[in-house]
Amino acid sequence: MSLGAGIFDFFDQLVGDRIYPLALPQEVELPAITYQIISDLPTISHSTMQDHPTHTGNRHAFTRVQFGCYDSTYDGAEALCDALNDLAVGFRGTWGTVEIDSVRPDIRLDDWDEEPNSGLYRAIQDLIIGHLAVPGS
Repeated sequence: MSLGAGIFDFFDQLVGDRIYPLALPQEVELPAITYQIISDLPTISHSTMQDHPTHTGNRHAFTRVQFGCYDSTYDGAEALCDALNDLAVGFRGTWGTVEIDSVRPDIRLDDWDEEPNSGLYRAIQDLIIGHLAVPGS
């Protein structure tokens, strides 16, 4: 399972199936969450070096994921972002089948849609996710 699928499985407890990669669809029901991978930094250890006798093909990665928490009010977007942080920060376990060993917060900011009458407020939260990355997933 990919990290994106793990994110969908884990965060659906906040907004059901209203979590989307990259952008919201038109006419979306709120509240909703978007996510995008900002960076992915694999780490090298003896067990990930191909010529090492304990090589498993797995690697550990720290992936920065940016979440957009949307609602029709500023307070609603902020509350959703707070709930996302409460659920994820410090988590250890699995998201779907992805092994997560650390989640820490990074940048957080507020945003709003400049299009008139869009009715969308967004709280943005970056999380740094430490996880086992299996090749081909």
